[in-house]
Amino acid sequence: MILIFTRTILIYLVVLCIMRFMGKREIGQLNLFDLVILLTIVDLLVVGIENYKSNFLLWIGAISILGILQKLIALILLKCSFFRSVIDGRESLIINKGKVVTKNMKKNNYNYDDLFVQLRLKDIKRIDEVEYAILETNGELSVFKKEDADGSFPIPLLISGSINKDALAEIGYNKQWLISKLKEKKYHDYKNLTLVLYQNDDIVICED
Repeated sequence: MILIFTRTILIYLVVLCIMRFMGKREIGQLNLFDLVILLTIVDLLVVGIENYKSNFLLWIGAISILGILQKLIALILLKCSFFRSVIDGRESLIINKGKVVTKNMKKNNYNYDDLFVQLRLKDIKRIDEVEYAILETNGELSVFKKEDADGSFPIPLLISGSINKDALAEIGYNKQWLISKLKEKKYHDYKNLTLVLYQNDDIVICED
């Protein structure tokens, strides 16, 4: 009994340190990879505590490896937008100027029941009250009412040197159009840019 109690306390302290190392994120902000890591750590905790005759350091080592792996993947996602879109997905425009974008709803398996529930939670009665609604990568719906909208909603066309072709297609343009617009503004190598937004019928370049 004392051994199990000691193991539980020590594993708790180890996991606490690893979670701090992985970074502060709310549960609703966890991506799929973070969630898998978290669930695996929980499984290892249970097995490590129950198998009190096994080598305690093996379980601490396994949990530590998962924490380091998560940190490395997080750094890769920070630098590479392609892997970020694969793991996190991309945000989708669900309502555009009071009209539902049905193709984006189908692509995300997002039905009208889900949409109306989210709208009601934000005290919105009708779809035509909404200027823009964005389905975020964590499943949350960000809603902007028409009365609160100040110009068009900023759409990320380029992140960390990677062009978002889906976002370009939604506004009716392509990669060549974006490159030409960047050249007009004296930016000839788009891969060195951090963020380019589309807002109020023009592109906005955000630099470090």
